[in-house]
Amino acid sequence: MITGFVLYLIFSLLASLTLLSSPYLRITSLGWLIAIWTLPYLGAFAFIFTVVRAKKKPHDEAMCRLLERHREDTCHHGVVEHVGMAYDFLPYFPMCDYHVLRDDAFVPAVIAAIEAAQKRVWVCTYIFSGEVKAQVLAALNDAHARGVEVRLLLDRAGSGLVFRSRTHPLGKDIPFPVSGFHRAPWRSVVFVEKRLHSKIVLADGNAIVGAHNLRDEVNIAHAEGVHNISVAFNGGVVSQLEAVFMDMWQLNTGTPLQALCSENTAWQDEHVHDTPESDGSPFPARVIYSDPLSLNHNYCDYLSDIFCAAKVRVCVWMPYVVPSFAMRRTLIAAAKRGLDIRVLFPKKSDSFVVDNAHALVMNELIDGGVACSHSEGRFDHSKIIIIDDVCIIGSTNLDYRSLYRNYEANLEVSSPQFTRDVFQLFNDAFDRATPLECCEVGRIATIRNQFTSLIAALY
Repeated sequence: MITGFVLYLIFSLLASLTLLSSPYLRITSLGWLIAIWTLPYLGAFAFIFTVVRAKKKPHDEAMCRLLERHREDTCHHGVVEHVGMAYDFLPYFPMCDYHVLRDDAFVPAVIAAIEAAQKRVWVCTYIFSGEVKAQVLAALNDAHARGVEVRLLLDRAGSGLVFRSRTHPLGKDIPFPVSGFHRAPWRSVVFVEKRLHSKIVLADGNAIVGAHNLRDEVNIAHAEGVHNISVAFNGGVVSQLEAVFMDMWQLNTGTPLQALCSENTAWQDEHVHDTPESDGSPFPARVIYSDPLSLNHNYCDYLSDIFCAAKVRVCVWMPYVVPSFAMRRTLIAAAKRGLDIRVLFPKKSDSFVVDNAHALVMNELIDGGVACSHSEGRFDHSKIIIIDDVCIIGSTNLDYRSLYRNYEANLEVSSPQFTRDVFQLFNDAFDRATPLECCEVGRIATIRNQFTSLIAALY
């Protein structure tokens, strides 16, 4: 009895020390501490097998090779670019022929890209369901039949395939390779499990990245339709997105893939932003990806630093806004410097937990001088950040799961013209939204919001 109690104390203490030293558990630390000490042995074992066991693996070879080739390239794109390179993100490559895809424009763009492909179609999505799933599968089957290399990478949790085979999540009758992202079914349902939240479509030299999932709800005409924004583009930066897909595919299947896109030389003109942009000229862009197993690709710290580097404005357009304390203080500090700091989020999201957490965060931001508004009507799932003349569009939310536990893919475009186009969309949406004012929150509501902030990582 005494021996068991002593072992329980030692085991729980070691687990607690490991927990408190982890850079990934800033929001859920309290919840894990409670589990470790109130569930003898079981809590500590759950922590070890779901968190500590997630060690860094040699899965980033494709991206690292690309990075090493261009690490010595000279890139001069101001403070933001300099900050990004400090986190081992790639230099800028050219982006051409972009199209911002809003709401219903996404699925037709994906189908058209698949139908036009002659060599390769790689698709990665978090949710894959409904009539959209049937349309995309039909297009992929046709592409495979005409000799195109087709690969489909799905997140098993997001697509409801937790208890399906990892190698054949959609059944063995699919003629092309399909892989479900997760090592073991039981770990897929644990809230600290890493998820593949990226939304990527690669069709020959063209790419689409953004907030759209491949499900019926991306169409506004659907009864539960939601707003989304993605971007379709081509150019040298597609090779970076290709490397991210190759990285994820090899991590999940162990099979390396052959790159299709040629690797373009990074931008080297130090006066590129001093030259007026002309119609048809390429934009400096790069993929900002999030890797939960590597501190070198810490998207949260990167965002905090570029918020500090902002000179004019920071606009956050997100469905889930539950940033870390440090990031909230960074936004407040920027607002107190007189910058245009605005946050747009939905009045009602698809998660009551996140809605409660929003109340806690927004009061702090508004009290610090940040202009916050919530959009009403259909749920707005767009994920956009604008810092001066830099725009980031992708899959990452400003919450614990996206910033620390998910594999995410975002496109950063350093272009006044591109940013103006997206900024206009943000302005229109912000003008239609309802401004928020700081309000008193009772003790019970505060406790409820604090608790829901701890479990917001579930979503």
